[in-house]
Amino acid sequence: MEESAAPEQILPKAAATLREALRLPYATIHLHSDMDTPTLPTPRWGTEAPDLLRLPLIHQGEEVGFLIVGTRSPEEPFSAADLRLLKDAARHIAQAAAGVQLTLALLRSRQQLIATRAQERRRLGRELHDGVNSVLSEVVWGLQAARKWLRTDPKKADELLDAGISRAHQGVETVRGISRGLRSSLDGIGLLEAIRTQVEQFPLPVRADLPDELPELPAAVEEAAYWIVIEAMTNVLRHAHASHCGLRLRIDEDALTVEVTDDGRGLPTPLRLGVGTGSMRERAAEIGGTFQIRSRRGSGSEAIAHLPRTLPGIDTEGRRAHRSRP
Repeated sequence: MEESAAPEQILPKAAATLREALRLPYATIHLHSDMDTPTLPTPRWGTEAPDLLRLPLIHQGEEVGFLIVGTRSPEEPFSAADLRLLKDAARHIAQAAAGVQLTLALLRSRQQLIATRAQERRRLGRELHDGVNSVLSEVVWGLQAARKWLRTDPKKADELLDAGISRAHQGVETVRGISRGLRSSLDGIGLLEAIRTQVEQFPLPVRADLPDELPELPAAVEEAAYWIVIEAMTNVLRHAHASHCGLRLRIDEDALTVEVTDDGRGLPTPLRLGVGTGSMRERAAEIGGTFQIRSRRGSGSEAIAHLPRTLPGIDTEGRRAHRSRP
């Protein structure tokens, strides 16, 4: 597996090596897949045997799939040593599978980000051309016409100037609208106030433990924290069957920690993560943070994200920091 260069080659290599090393008639690795995880081809090696052994692939308490192998023959069942080795192999394959899925999910996320940015550039180009460019062209034509009539018909020139001023105001509003579309949902109110607003509007009682103020954070960190809070609270409302929701923000020297808890029924077994959980994990990973969701002792579940306070080369406004030359 270490010698496999591409992520999609790791699991087929593992299945093939396991089959060859143990002289198995059949070996396959089946991963759970949903809308949250990229679909991977199921690596199958050999001819499916009548007697199969299915070993769960468990990573951090989550079942990510199965290792399925065929017995050599009814007369040659797996020995205790074989079973120990297969279980150990399943543990390593589970770690590799989780890493492969995360790598491919991040690649997919980057591809979606590139596509979204390209679409936004097109949209912005259309708005600038159809809105701002059109208004400025009309203003220029009106000024040229007003100058033409200035001496011979001052009244008409004045009407043209009034129309030009009116169109210029429309152009200003168009630019403001485009600017608002480019701004973050947190601009003007900040992360804490945006979260407090959501807490007040949440249908369940929320025990919120929020700091009085936060230091300046990169815009990407604030955006990630805000949407993780929203998605985690939405999951509580939809799936937890809880009576209360807990929300806590902690800030230390290195990280902003977001915790969302509930007193509901806890996580299902086996755990199958959905689109929302995948989105939270990707948002944290994109900025170098971590995210995990797990059941709590007693009842309920908790979602915890650790997000870095600083991003290399990025200032608190989200711009690339400029280094002064020596």
